[in-house]
Order: sequence, then C-alpha cells, then structure tokens
Amino acid sequence: MVKKWLGVSCLCIVFFVACQARNDQQLNPDELDKIDVQQTVDEVANEEFSFHVETEKATYHSDEAIILEAEITNTTDDTITLTHSATAINFNIEEKIRGYTIPYAVHEIGLTTELAPGESIVERYEKSGGYAEEDDDFYQAFMKGFLDKEGFPIGYYLVHAETDFYVKERDEYVNLQATVDFIVSDE
Repeated sequence: MVKKWLGVSCLCIVFFVACQARNDQQLNPDELDKIDVQQTVDEVANEEFSFHVETEKATYHSDEAIILEAEITNTTDDTITLTHSATAINFNIEEKIRGYTIPYAVHEIGLTTELAPGESIVERYEKSGGYAEEDDDFYQAFMKGFLDKEGFPIGYYLVHAETDFYVKERDEYVNLQATVDFIVSDE
C-alpha cells in the first residue's frame, strides 16, 4: 500500500513539474500590455552609406504578415562594388519575452552588387529559420508555429537588421546595424 501511494505521489510531482515548466514557456498576453514599442524606424550612416530599417506597424495580429524592410544607400559620388552573402542585409530577430532567437539563413557568400551614387539595395524580410532535434521542446514548438503560418507567434520582437559587406574599391569592410521592435498579439 505504501509503495502504491509513493508511486502515485511521484507521478503527481512529475506531472506538476512538467506543467509548471510548460507554463513558464507560455506567454501571458498581459505581459504584452506592459511593453512600449521603442521604434518602428531606425537609420544609421557613415561617410559612404546610409542604412534604414523599418517595420510597417508597432503591433501586428498573429495571423498577419510582418512587414520589415531595410535599405542601404550609396551616399558617395562614386560607383561602389559590394561583396556580400546571398543578401547584403540580414534580419536577426529575437522574441524577447521567451528569449528565443529566430535564425536567418545565409545560403551563399561572395556575391557582388554594384551601387551607383544615390542608388540603394532594398530587402524585404522573408521568413526563414529552423530548429535542431537537440533544441528543447518549447523552442521546437515555437519555431514550428513560426514557420507554419503567415504571421509570427504572439510576443515582443526585437529586430537587429545588419548590413555587412566588403567594398572592393576601398579595400574595407562595412558593418552597419539598425534596430526596430514590434508586438504580435491576438487582439
């Protein structure tokens, strides 16, 4: 009889701990009400380039496509050749409440783009990412939800847009970063 109660008690404890861990990873929508979006537009510049990133809105619905766009502009009087990865602009995204990072895949390196004076490269964010079998179950579920629908899972997102390339004519590397944030809710 004691063994039976001990077994039932152990099962109850395991169940309670599992439920608590699950609840720690779930997002309470009230948490989103406490967050103020800091900026939907950011721009940085150096002597040769300006870099602009923008999200269309501060708050999106979870079924709505997220509009993120970044632009790098040649502000010199010369045509410049950029050597970069598959894209000259990367979008590094983090869901801040859960602490999850959404990877941005780079498929190629060594591509070149020529920019005339005043000319720009404009990139619109396209979903990418994935997870590994060794990632925890909560992250895998988050990424499956992210990849399976048009919108993003409910949360608070920080986007670190980055342009990282080599300028052949000046034998220099350029890295510019700009940050925007937004909320995704069901309201």
